[in-house]
Order: sequence, then C-alpha cells, then structure tokens
Amino acid sequence: MLNHRKFLASCEIWSKAMDITVNDRMLVSTPLFHGAAAHVFVVPVTYKGGTIIIEETFSTDKTLKLLKDARPTMFFGVPAMYTIILNLPHIKEIELPTLRLFGYGAAPMPYEILKKLKETFPSVKVQNLYGQTENVPATSTLKDHLALEKIGSVGEPLPQTQIRVVDMFGRSVPVGQVGEMVVKGPQVMKGYLKNKEETNRTIKEGWLYSGDLGKFDED
Repeated sequence: MLNHRKFLASCEIWSKAMDITVNDRMLVSTPLFHGAAAHVFVVPVTYKGGTIIIEETFSTDKTLKLLKDARPTMFFGVPAMYTIILNLPHIKEIELPTLRLFGYGAAPMPYEILKKLKETFPSVKVQNLYGQTENVPATSTLKDHLALEKIGSVGEPLPQTQIRVVDMFGRSVPVGQVGEMVVKGPQVMKGYLKNKEETNRTIKEGWLYSGDLGKFDED
C-alpha cells in the first residue's frame, strides 16, 4: 500500500539524487507498469515540471532515433538494452548532444558494458538505481564518479533514507559481513493490502526488511 505521501517523498528523493529540473526531458522505453519507469522517472520528472517522451516499446533503431531526434536529457535502460544499443553498427559515430544521464538498474551491469558505455558517450553520466516496489523503489544509488570504481555496488543511501545490514536477529553486522538489507524512510510502504501477518514480518519498528542480501564496504 503506497499513498500519495509515499509517492511525493519518492519524487523529492529521486529529484535530488538525479538533479532533475524543469528542463529535463525523459525518454521512457521501459514498461510504465514497472516501478522503475513510473516511480523513479515519470513521476519525479513530471513533479519537477519536466517533459516525458514515451516510446511504446524498446526497439534498437527507433530508440536510437529518439535518443538523437527527440532531444532527451535522460534515459533509463536495463543492462540488456544497453548491450544491444552498444552492439549496433556505427554506434561510435552517433552523437547525443542533449543527453546528460544514462540510468540503469533492475539487474547487475557488467563492467565491460558500463566501460564501453562511458567510452562511447563520454559526456553522458551514468547512474545505478536500486530499490523495490515496497519502497516506491528508492533505496540507494551509485553515481557516475564511482561507477567503474565500485562496479557491482548499489552505491550509497538515497536522501531521507537509512540503510542497515543486519543478522537474523535484526542486529547490525560489521563492515564487510553479509546480512539482510533493511531500509527506513518516508517512502517505505504502509504495508501489504489485507495481509497484516506479512506486513508485520516485513516492517519492524519502521524498518523494511528487503529480503536482499548485502554488505557495506570500508567506504
């Protein structure tokens, strides 16, 4: 259950994390029923007064043409989409003068693909986005300056967001030790509809137990 206040919090969080402004133009090629497209990009960009360019479905030729002709400043794709785009003939000859940000998530991004993306479009920043439906997906982000140095990482906590890594008893574990990631913030869901038992198992003292394993590194 996600109310308007949760969505508003997510808009504020992602707007700050990606420096979204009224001048941004977001090209959406992923399904609008998915949290990443809808709640990480479409709603925050709309909230800031920006423009949404909706492509019915991802298509290499059509998507590349829109990246050139529709003058977007932002684009989101899963790793497989970037792999397909980067393997197109003459991709290194393509210029995207208005684009400022490539967002990616939903699956691990291979180092070689990310490196090739940055080499092919050196003026465009990259940013990993991590979250889940239960927190309008907004947990953490890995920004451009750490993208290759911290490959495989989901980055640092988002604004207004706390993250802990805990053991089976809910106690924080030391740096470097794997545990369950738990999240707290204004974007965390109210609960599961008509399922108090599962809600109580997932949210404890305001912390969302993500079910994902993770660890903090020394940084």
